[in-house]
Amino acid sequence: DLQSIKRILIIQYQPFGDVLLNTGYFPALRKKFPDAKIDYLVKQKYRIVLDKNPYLDELVTFKDGKGWLYVPERIKLIKRIRERKYDLIIDQIRGFGSAQMTWFCGAKFRLGFKHKKYAFLYNLKAERQSVRYHSSMKFDALLPLGITEEPHKLYFNIEPESEEYIDNWLKQSGFDEERIIIFSPGSPVARKKWNLNAYARLGEMILQNLNCKIVILWAPNEKEDADALFELMNQKPLMAPATDLNQAAAMLKRSALLLSLIHI
Repeated sequence: DLQSIKRILIIQYQPFGDVLLNTGYFPALRKKFPDAKIDYLVKQKYRIVLDKNPYLDELVTFKDGKGWLYVPERIKLIKRIRERKYDLIIDQIRGFGSAQMTWFCGAKFRLGFKHKKYAFLYNLKAERQSVRYHSSMKFDALLPLGITEEPHKLYFNIEPESEEYIDNWLKQSGFDEERIIIFSPGSPVARKKWNLNAYARLGEMILQNLNCKIVILWAPNEKEDADALFELMNQKPLMAPATDLNQAAAMLKRSALLLSLIHI
């Protein structure tokens, strides 16, 4: 009885990319349950991805923790969720921790994927459909609710202050009407990074043949790769200023193309 569902909790508390990819189906979920309270469980450090999302009512956040010392905190979190009396929990993370919370939180409907080893904890079971872009695959979990994939966009709130910061930097850097192409060569996983020499060759081909400028965008733990790429290029790109996540999103909004190639 879907009409009885008045309180919904989505569980996908990490990582950054998956939290963002879930935002694609929020409008469809809201359309299906227009009067329900829809909350989202997310780690505190990733809440910036969902701040001011118009399709969510509340973010339930918690801090990182590991090992036996974290057990009391996990019990407190389960208690917090249980007190909210959710009718439906949608487990998108599909791991032991999320399955544990789904089971103990007392929801009437517990939705998860049928092919996972914790599937016996769910009473609504979804089946993975064809392999495609991951934001589209996120819709697969909603099939038992009668929600099918539809054209969608991801949502990330960019603050006006972040846009002003980037616009001022672009102006100071002499940008006029040129298109901006973002290179983001860094990755915390070394085996996934594309060769910097290949980035440099591609960058010089772009600068020689297109009316555009290249900006190297970097996170604090990626500055070494960004500096190395800058030195490898004969025609120099521009190095982006230090940015937080919201400012980096503002930079991407101003760009025509992002190149962030990784080995899968």
